[in-house]
Order: sequence, then C-alpha cells, then structure tokens
Amino acid sequence: MKDLIINNVMSNIFKLDKYSDSKLIEIRYGLESLYLLITKLVVIIFLSLVFNIFEELMCFIVAFSLLKISAFGLHAKKGWQCWLASIVIFTTIPFLIKLYVVNNIIMYIFIPLFIISFYLYAPADTEKKPIISNRKRSIYKVVTLLTSFIYISLIVIVKSSYLSSILFYSMLLESILINPLVYKLFGLNYNNYLSYIKKGEKIWNFMDCLLL
Repeated sequence: MKDLIINNVMSNIFKLDKYSDSKLIEIRYGLESLYLLITKLVVIIFLSLVFNIFEELMCFIVAFSLLKISAFGLHAKKGWQCWLASIVIFTTIPFLIKLYVVNNIIMYIFIPLFIISFYLYAPADTEKKPIISNRKRSIYKVVTLLTSFIYISLIVIVKSSYLSSILFYSMLLESILINPLVYKLFGLNYNNYLSYIKKGEKIWNFMDCLLL
C-alpha cells in the first residue's frame, strides 16, 4: 500500500517538473516519512483511546517533540523497528505519566545528567539527515539547552507531579535517543556530518520528531 501511494505521488510530481535525482530522492524520503508518521499516529491515537491515555499521550508528544526538533536523535533502520519502538514508547510512557509519580529525589538526580547529555551530544544527526553546518549545529544545541532549562524551571516552579512527569520523561527519552552508546547498540553511525567533505545541508522535516 505504501509503495503504491508513494509511487503514484512521485509519478505526478515528475510530470509537473523536472527534478534532479538527488532532489527526487529527498522528496521520496519526505513522502515516506509523512506516510509513516500518519499511519503510526492513527494507530497510536487509537490505542491511547482504548487504554484511556489520550490526554497523557498528546501532552507527552508535544513536550517530547519540542525537544527533538532541535536535539534530533536516532531513527530505526527498518520500518517494523520504527513501528515497534514507537508503539511501545508512546503507549508505555503515557501509562507511566498517568499511574506513576516520579520521586523528587530521582528527578533531581537525573536533571543534571540530562543537561550534561544535551550539552555533549545534541544535536545527534542520522545518515539520512546529517547536520553539516557548524552554525546550525551550534544553534540546535543552544535551543535544546534553553528548552531543557525551561522544562526544569517548570518542574521546580509549578510543582505539579503531572506536568513534572511529562517533562521528565520527555527529557529522559530524548537523552537516550541522542546518546552515542545507543547508536552503537542499534548499529547506527554517529556524527554522520563528519563523513561529508563538501559544505551544505539537507532540509530537515518536522515530521521526523515522531519517527524513531
């Protein structure tokens, strides 16, 4: 089904304008990402309604995406791995948010580790989306750190166990996804931008926020 839809769209795009092979590859990647995102969201939202965790899911997705939009992080190599990881993560964490209050001691132990992790490893690119520009990498790192400091301030000031859990798990998941040891565990290349000699940068899609 996916190939049928994407091939049909690509054939229509090809009729409208002449694109280079590299541009067509980029467009196809974007379409595949969009298809995967939409289908995953439909399934995950359906499961959240079944298990009565829709509110927790939506809040977590927003908080997590705001971090991942600048910190990036690994993507699964295969579609089924992406499906499995996304369903497990985006059903398990909302359950934890709803049922389990993170202990303040645990939270305050992990918070400095999150900051260190974001400072050392963000942004973490992928083979298909290398972040080649040093300027862009610096901007992404600063934005990630600012976002994490805002989250930490909200945890300290608001003192809401519900909000604290959402922000805590968002930082926890993102710090895991950008860790080079996790890249190595899944057999993925880290710091992919280093393999590029010529300068330039590919366009990053917001849809990648939910593509693990």
